[in-house]
Amino acid sequence: MSTASPAFVSLRRPVSLLPAALQAPLLGVLWVFANVGLIAVGIKTSYQITCSLVAGAADGAIIAVIVVATVSEKFQAGVTGLLGGYGYGNIVTDFAPVQRLLKNFHGLVDRSLEMLTPGAHDEQLHDAIQGATMWIVATVLVVVLAALVVQWIRIETTRKRSGAQFTSIAAPQP
Repeated sequence: MSTASPAFVSLRRPVSLLPAALQAPLLGVLWVFANVGLIAVGIKTSYQITCSLVAGAADGAIIAVIVVATVSEKFQAGVTGLLGGYGYGNIVTDFAPVQRLLKNFHGLVDRSLEMLTPGAHDEQLHDAIQGATMWIVATVLVVVLAALVVQWIRIETTRKRSGAQFTSIAAPQP
């Protein structure tokens, strides 16, 4: 038996001993640190888009699991239709609500930092973080859309196999 197995098991044991009320917040903190770390690595290594896509794919997978597990079929169909109207290029370049939200948040953070630490701030770094966040949001939307489409197809094929197809009933003619 290798020595890595007991070491790995000993790392898992303390986490599982934590109460469930602490496990979720700690995983949330880990999720945030992973995103911040990927953005930082992307900016430092000039692989900003690649790291943002990785962070967005992970975020999208987590959010898609939550959405698919918790929302109703009608809501899933509505969101699929809504998000289906946007292409990936449109989400990145023309998704104005997200861009406005990020610019407003950027302004809020700039004003807060200026009050806390007066002086010059690195606007280029702020713009790089804003761009990375935009790529992450776009990737999350695409991943969630893909999960909803797959879920919708799965539900429809299950209905067809079970014979529960919806048929339109013609209104009686007067």
